[in-house]
Amino acid sequence: MKKDFFKYRRVSVGLDKTKKKNWIDGDTFAVKIENHSKEYDGRYIILIKTSYDTNKESSTYLYFRAKLTKTIEIPSMKEINELEYIKVNSFTYEYGLMNYNGELTIEEKNVLKSKTDEFGYLNAYLFEIWMRRDGDYSMFNYIGNFDIAEPFDEYIPPLAELTNLPNPRHPEFESFIDVLIRCYKNYNLRKSKIYTLKESQKAHEEGRFLLNAYYFITQNENKIKSSFINGWGPKLYDSDVALDIKADYKKYLRTSKKSNQSNEEMIKELCDYYEDYINDSIDGPLFWIILSDLQMKNKTLTKKQKKKALEGIEQDLVNWKDKEGYSQRKEELDLLKEELENYIFNK
Repeated sequence: MKKDFFKYRRVSVGLDKTKKKNWIDGDTFAVKIENHSKEYDGRYIILIKTSYDTNKESSTYLYFRAKLTKTIEIPSMKEINELEYIKVNSFTYEYGLMNYNGELTIEEKNVLKSKTDEFGYLNAYLFEIWMRRDGDYSMFNYIGNFDIAEPFDEYIPPLAELTNLPNPRHPEFESFIDVLIRCYKNYNLRKSKIYTLKESQKAHEEGRFLLNAYYFITQNENKIKSSFINGWGPKLYDSDVALDIKADYKKYLRTSKKSNQSNEEMIKELCDYYEDYINDSIDGPLFWIILSDLQMKNKTLTKKQKKKALEGIEQDLVNWKDKEGYSQRKEELDLLKEELENYIFNK
């Protein structure tokens, strides 16, 4: 192990790796799994730092790929290379054809097709961790800077999976450790029902976008129809979409400040990025609701966005009608509506 360690460590020698500001591509960390389950406790998640989108990356949101050890020993570089990457999501081939930069060429379609597995799914490995300021980074044990081969069949979706550090104050949020283990079981070990002929055919026929194993487990295996619209609760940020919008808004805001971009230009880019969501009857109203809340806090709300948000509130309430949590949702939106109506625009 020492031979491998010092061979690849030279690129970052002298840097204090307990500080995330010194983390660079190829830096590899071992995170010990604890208090999860008898099957996984004591093993390690191997995190490999990588830069995917340098325009959006910051010290607060970092990109990684991950592997899971088979034993309770920290592996050498050779052993790490032999471990399989954790698949963090699966997509239909049809979803991959929906390129946001225009129609794919025949060659690009062939390349994409070559990356599908036997069920016709594209596998994503890249994910983000929200590196909170108050986060505990002692779990990130630096083991070296290695040149580790990337996944040969990797598909990089428009949005990388966003995960969280363990947060004792918010145990309801899955940590990146729990997310990765769940993904490993559902996608790598293929315990998800999407890996059956019947469900895979249905996915391709219906052209489902995100093939999230959690959806299939809760909706199909347990035969439960969700009582909520598109999340886990009635509060404004009780959904993945709301949290994604919040995270991306902050990223775009940081980038716009660095480039002296106007608020109008920044919002236009964000709206272009979320075009498919905005056109959706469920996610569209939510987009304007979340955006208005964020902009009020940032004192950059415009009259146009206020109008969109008020319309979004009315539509969101229609979507929530006869659903569990409607009264709580209405309370949340009534408060937001009052804030919007009393908002004083900057001159």
